[in-house]
Amino acid sequence: MPTKSTYRGVQALRGLAACMVVLFHASENWSVTAFGEATHVWWNGAGGVDIFFVISGFVMAVSTLDKGTGPSVAGRFLARRIVRIYPLYWIVTTLLVLKISFGLVLSPNGLHHIPPLFGLCSYLLIPAHSPAGDLFPILAPGWTLSYELFFYLCFAAALFLRRSVPIALTIVLGGLAILGTFRTGAWPVATVLFNPLLLEFLAGLWLGRAFLSGRALPVRIAAALGVLAAVALFALPAVAPAFRRLEWGICGFLLVQAAVLLESKLDSIPRWVLLTGDASYSLYLTHAPLLGLYTFLLKRARVLVPGRVRFEDEAITLVVSLALSIAVGIACYLAVESPLNDRTRRLLRLRPVQAHSAQVP
Repeated sequence: MPTKSTYRGVQALRGLAACMVVLFHASENWSVTAFGEATHVWWNGAGGVDIFFVISGFVMAVSTLDKGTGPSVAGRFLARRIVRIYPLYWIVTTLLVLKISFGLVLSPNGLHHIPPLFGLCSYLLIPAHSPAGDLFPILAPGWTLSYELFFYLCFAAALFLRRSVPIALTIVLGGLAILGTFRTGAWPVATVLFNPLLLEFLAGLWLGRAFLSGRALPVRIAAALGVLAAVALFALPAVAPAFRRLEWGICGFLLVQAAVLLESKLDSIPRWVLLTGDASYSLYLTHAPLLGLYTFLLKRARVLVPGRVRFEDEAITLVVSLALSIAVGIACYLAVESPLNDRTRRLLRLRPVQAHSAQVP
């Protein structure tokens, strides 16, 4: 069991997951702009979300389990999670609203106007139909935060009721995931959260529980499975939509497991890789409006002309998109996210939770 103050492998994996999502959206932007449809898209990049969900379950386990239960513990846990999610999300969403209002650029999901009720639901991360007819909030990548918040609410409820969190969440989230497979469009919008994606949080949670208990696979087996998962996630074509999340969820779990168990061998990870992991939340939130603005400028400068594109143009655009997104994400983390979180925690007197054997950032 590692005795370090941080999980370097998990931090690096966070950065990798964020970069995968950036490349997915950059390729989608390029394809839609250049060809009018999403035909040349690296769909596997969306699997970065599944890695994030497994990591969330793992982090909640090692930072919160065995730290007590009851109303006060649940309240502090939920307060820390709210401070972590909402402030930066509100800032980026507000900037995007201003962009849309001034007509500078459309939102990542193509909104021209924002009805008040939909805007309120977007700010609160409550699923709602947008004017475009989809279920994305104003800041489209924020749909994943609705699942994160739902998981945290269930986690806090188990702490409040003094129940075994892994067992209680397995019953509740597992049942909702099964129920969600039968969901139709006639169900209430909020039931979109009843989704097999919830099982990825559970997988990370049980991985953390096993880690704290000293039960784990042999390192060599975990490493081999991690390599196979990386090959499947990056190289294999995306499977049918009905099984895509199952494939990515399993790959995400195996990668997180490998990163955790190989921690003692990961001392040489470059600082900039860890910094990208630290900034993964800022990177995730800021990249979509940034890519939209970048594509808008390429079109205005006649660099990107629909119908007249080459493979080299796409490759250069994706590389530049990723580099710009990482730079802006790190700048946002250093200048906004980290100071904002520190000040908000001090204001609310929320001390960081000390994990059993390591503190996960």
